[in-house]
Amino acid sequence: MNDLMDLGEEVDHLKDEYVWLQRDQGESALKQIESLMRECCRKLPISSKLRPGLSFPSSAVAQQPEKFVLASRNSDSVRCTVTMLGENVVNTDVAIRYPKAPGGTFRSVAQPDIQWKLQQLQDAANFCARAIETTLLTLQRVRALRTAGQDGTPAAGRQLARAANHLVSQLQAARAALMMPKKRSLLELQEFRPNKCFNPSLPSDLLLSYYVSSSKIVCAAYHLQATQPAPGRQAFSVYQGECHVPYLADVLQTLNSALQIAEQLKTKLAVFHDCKEMKTFLAGSGKTIAIK
Repeated sequence: MNDLMDLGEEVDHLKDEYVWLQRDQGESALKQIESLMRECCRKLPISSKLRPGLSFPSSAVAQQPEKFVLASRNSDSVRCTVTMLGENVVNTDVAIRYPKAPGGTFRSVAQPDIQWKLQQLQDAANFCARAIETTLLTLQRVRALRTAGQDGTPAAGRQLARAANHLVSQLQAARAALMMPKKRSLLELQEFRPNKCFNPSLPSDLLLSYYVSSSKIVCAAYHLQATQPAPGRQAFSVYQGECHVPYLADVLQTLNSALQIAEQLKTKLAVFHDCKEMKTFLAGSGKTIAIK
């Protein structure tokens, strides 16, 4: 009898903590993530549009061109200047170590009407925008449940857990978009129109590529070799110039903070959902509204 009473008291205590987690920490976590994502979106180029009725931060970086100097770390093999406008390299001039050129350095300038689109920046921004949409829609539903007197219920908890799962995935994807360089293959670079629009023209055995790696913009110069190590394979040398971009470092730090909050909320909710004493309570009726 005492064991049953103790178990009942334990379940009641768990229910109270579950309700407290939803009401006190759930909405607070969503608001923090929303604020952090708005900060990211103000620094990244945004193309995604939110659903009607949801406010959206304007992107400051998309309107302001900024110039960066990319250079090799321990040599003068690559040095270039790029002007960024949003996610596009709108102007670039390069100096690359190239033994066939006079003085051993090839210099050229890209035509101003040709742009390199750094898709990684757009991808990261779009994932941040989706995270904002997830937080705003979930906050709307949480408040609607509170108005109806249904906050703290199993249905509300499932809604919050679903949102936490979505947010973790979206924030991880946004961070990965910046952390993992998105490089074109040599074959793609050979057919890539911007590589054909330098003045003077790039030599036939020299290719350029721009991409993002963490908080850096990178210019990679590929010098193709005449000999092939094996059929279907191309020998080449790579020289890299790079530049630290402060706003990208800020975005990554902000994403890490938001991801930590989302993961903590997800973990705390999972503790209750995995607790066998809570199974009957959490199986209570109530429709969970899916976030697509």
